[in-house]
Amino acid sequence: MKTLCAWFFMLLLLLPVLGLAVNSLQINATTDLVLTELPETITLQCNEVKSGERLDIEYFIDVNNNNEIDFYDYKFDQVTLVDGIGWIRDAEASENDIPGDEAEAAGVISTTLPVSRQNHPCGSQTWLVRAAGQGTPAVAVIHWNLTNEQCSVYGNIRDNYSKTGAAGELLFATEIDYAGAVYSTMSDSCGNYHLSLEPGTWKIYTHTCSDTVEVTVAPGKKVQKDLRLNPLASFISGQAYYENGNPAPGLIITAQNPDLLQFYFATTDHNGRYVLNVAPGTIEISCNPALHNRFGNNAWPDGYYAVPQQETVVAEKAGETHVNIRLEHYPITLHGVCLVNGQGLAGVLVQGAARNNVTGKMQLFQTWTRGDGSFDLGVSGEPLVTLVAQKTGYTLHQENGYLNIDPSTVTTGFNFTFSAEKPLMTISGALNNDDMTPACNVPVIAYNPEEKSSAGYIMQRTDAQGQFSFYPEVEGAWQIGLYKKDFKSIPPLYYLYVNEGMGYTDIKFYLYQDKDYARIDEGHFKPMALNIIPNQPLPFEAVTSIQFVLPEARCTRVQMLDMDGNSLRTLVDEKLSGGKHTIAWDGADSNGNPLNSGIYWCRIDAVNETMQQAITLLR
Repeated sequence: MKTLCAWFFMLLLLLPVLGLAVNSLQINATTDLVLTELPETITLQCNEVKSGERLDIEYFIDVNNNNEIDFYDYKFDQVTLVDGIGWIRDAEASENDIPGDEAEAAGVISTTLPVSRQNHPCGSQTWLVRAAGQGTPAVAVIHWNLTNEQCSVYGNIRDNYSKTGAAGELLFATEIDYAGAVYSTMSDSCGNYHLSLEPGTWKIYTHTCSDTVEVTVAPGKKVQKDLRLNPLASFISGQAYYENGNPAPGLIITAQNPDLLQFYFATTDHNGRYVLNVAPGTIEISCNPALHNRFGNNAWPDGYYAVPQQETVVAEKAGETHVNIRLEHYPITLHGVCLVNGQGLAGVLVQGAARNNVTGKMQLFQTWTRGDGSFDLGVSGEPLVTLVAQKTGYTLHQENGYLNIDPSTVTTGFNFTFSAEKPLMTISGALNNDDMTPACNVPVIAYNPEEKSSAGYIMQRTDAQGQFSFYPEVEGAWQIGLYKKDFKSIPPLYYLYVNEGMGYTDIKFYLYQDKDYARIDEGHFKPMALNIIPNQPLPFEAVTSIQFVLPEARCTRVQMLDMDGNSLRTLVDEKLSGGKHTIAWDGADSNGNPLNSGIYWCRIDAVNETMQQAITLLR
């Protein structure tokens, strides 16, 4: 949705929010914005922002029209502003400017923004905006009702099964010749929609299962195109409840049709009930803590597991299938803590695996550490084959990891120690004044406009030597710029593409005020230091990918070891080029014999450097 992410979104980022430091805003002299005509500019001002505060703003289309951000809504953008950090401009390409604050005074954010046809919906819909600063996140709303009768596509969206109009369907239009141009609208209560478009050929589709149609719109013409939703003629319903009979509200129930690659979900209501409208066929029903953690849902109760955790049913056409979910408490809880540099590490995935003595199948138990690094892992009474902890960006020390645990005799002291991984990507350089002295304490911004999370905006101030270093978490195209009031820089922006295992070093900015400079140093592009990238998937059953980075061409040996350090198999023993490498391991030893479930170590020796990483095999 790149075209929905440009200038106009900035008008929303400081809508009135409760619980934030931000509590005063005017947008074109109003705090309740309803747009029926497209303005040329938008002016906003927000007072009483904490000095230097960063605001991360997420944008959602309110799919179910309840004026609340929930699991159903469609997130399409995120932007960041920092109080006192103004716009970073590219005079030759204004669309590449890095958004900023125009206010003169600290603690005030003010911005005036132009508006173009590419930066708004093309019909009626509601946007929800969630702003998070130093206080509690809050949500604001803006209603769109823009129409253009001179050049448009309109029609009706109808459910092929119920034969009724499909209300509240999110509809998209993508230009055939320019895939980056995406427009959107929503159907009304009768399933009718209206899209105001530029002349051209467009692909029209909904965000759920529907026809996809192509339509050519001529200047000044209106075209009618109706769409039909693919029939979801089956229902799966049920109730989630605790073992004492009390309802379990707020749980996410998912259904997947593996043949059609379709995914459905529902959230249990206050009575624990749910209903899923699915296409007929084989459906896999799931309810587990991993799914809740992935979607940021905190409703899952600690120490409980779902029965069944997964159920496969056959949904008949025009039929209804019932699947109830019962939450039972694990009989035993293991306690421990995860630490990095002596401090608690939050968000660590702790996993234990036990083999069922009757069925012979492996059962996986999962939990995540709290803010202080502590965890409580519910397990069955059967002995655990392995217990391991993992977190992206951190390396588990070799002495950690546990085998053959009897939870009936030991329940505490399962502690894990981590160290931060070496960065996979880097952007570094220096800023000098026009007299070639270091420019210190100047904000430098690394901005990835395609990354719709807080990871796409990184700010750092130059140190006493004018130097700065960024360690991006995501690959892609980054813009690097700096901001100092009443000053300019050469170049205004760097445009760098960074991927894992590579980085830019020694890029130079020159700060000036009264005279121009043409000096530009592009910096150096080179591989990063020796590093192991966490293997995927974690844990693995059949085959896993092991990725690592070499700083230059080196004779390299990659081995799999057991927990005692004994070599089981050599995967690579040759000279490799510098950069990122990927190899596969199928969980077998050097003779091709499948290894048992457990924790193994991948050891990489590259000349005079060695690194190791734990890998969990679960069969």
